Amino acid sequence: MFFKRKIETDEEFIAKIRKRCKTFRKMAVIQFIISVVLAVISLFFLFVIFSGTQPGSFKGKTLYIGFSLGVIAGAFFAFAIEMAISNFIDAVSNFKGKKEYNLLIKYYDQINPSEENKK
Repeated sequence: MFFKRKIETDEEFIAKIRKRCKTFRKMAVIQFIISVVLAVISLFFLFVIFSGTQPGSFKGKTLYIGFSLGVIAGAFFAFAIEMAISNFIDAVSNFKGKKEYNLLIKYYDQINPSEENKK
């Protein structure tokens, strides 16, 4: 009722899948760039934190402030590394393409050979 689906022909559906596969490759490049940028930012952030601390510089209440800032910095670092790894894994899987889509296109082309599908 709310979501009426347009009945598609096989050709329209396969054309949509082919377009989606091209989009996956473009997204893979973007995700790879994002993963590299996040990894560099997190390593730079880690370097800044360790180069700015000096032994014995925390006295009294500043110890608690330093500890809480360290926890926040560690959480940021862990999140950035996790996002970098996640984006890298997604980039690799998107670059190879979804297996179901590749098989669907392959078998459709075998069943319905045409000049357009041979490209």
